[in-house]
Amino acid sequence: MENQNTQIIKWRGTEIQITTSTPIYSDTFKKVYGYHLMHIEVKTISPEKAPLPITKTGYKSIYITEPELQSCGGSVKLILDEINASANSPEWKELDFKSRQYNLF
Repeated sequence: MENQNTQIIKWRGTEIQITTSTPIYSDTFKKVYGYHLMHIEVKTISPEKAPLPITKTGYKSIYITEPELQSCGGSVKLILDEINASANSPEWKELDFKSRQYNLF
């Protein structure tokens, strides 16, 4: 059975759903490596499918080992750290600027 935890956070006015789960095949992974493989799904829910600095489509899937996730402080902290770091990129700044401008044509 899959273990899931879903949290909703806000980042700069965008609601983001973060779902962390232990996929059922992770039990086999744990038998081999000694820890679970975790799956994190990130998607924007309001506005729906809005881009984020870590995804242009509003959806991202991440696989990470349990020890790595714990060392990052959990999935919410990991995602917020990644979003905030990526928000400084020139690509995101340009996309963010364009999305705030009205297009008259």
